Amino acid sequence: MQTQIVAAMLLGFALLPSTASATTLNQLLGWCGSGDSGDERLCTTYLSTALNLLRSPDPVMNAGHQVCAPTDNPRKTVIPILASWRKQHPESADDEQGLSVMGEALISQYPCK
Repeated sequence: MQTQIVAAMLLGFALLPSTASATTLNQLLGWCGSGDSGDERLCTTYLSTALNLLRSPDPVMNAGHQVCAPTDNPRKTVIPILASWRKQHPESADDEQGLSVMGEALISQYPCK
């Protein structure tokens, strides 16, 4: 049931206007930026949905990277790791497979046991 809810939320993202349907690491970090450049609603919703998908043991749902990142305040715990990953891997920042990039960036810090 939870998987169906998460899948429905993800589908909802795909149907939003083009400014909200982006899934690259650069766009996520832009949404989660501070000040006028950020979008609190998109950041929070996308992070919550992505972390739920990454937590799934199903490799289709988690884009091949099962990650058990904390869900409490992901902006504080997850965003700094993603920002650091972007600096170390600039070639992946605009990859359209944002969920896979997130999983790759977080797997060493938050593997599921």
